Amino acid sequence: MDIFRYEVGKAAAEGFPVGGNRIVEFVVLAGSTALNRSKGADRKGKLPLRRDRLLNDGILAPHARDTDLYVFVRDHRFTSPTAAGDIVNGASLSGRAPWLHKVTGQSLKDWLVP
Repeated sequence: MDIFRYEVGKAAAEGFPVGGNRIVEFVVLAGSTALNRSKGADRKGKLPLRRDRLLNDGILAPHARDTDLYVFVRDHRFTSPTAAGDIVNGASLSGRAPWLHKVTGQSLKDWLVP
């Protein structure tokens, strides 16, 4: 299985695409971390609501040693790499570029090119 890593600020998440070159979903692995705050325009809107739902469902939890982070308590399947990256980053982003292959360093975006 090809694992991809996304690091932003103090957060570091790992996961893998589901669906090959036609990615539909992206799984973030348990133990990954996410920033606990939203930035800029994303302080309001759907992103905080999605994060709150993950907290309420027990998928995310406050990090035990760092108040700036959440931790994924269990693996979670997102609808896309972008949706996964938004939660990790605490703000909207283009989801395929920041996820880097753990071995080769290649972006998910480039890795998917046939």
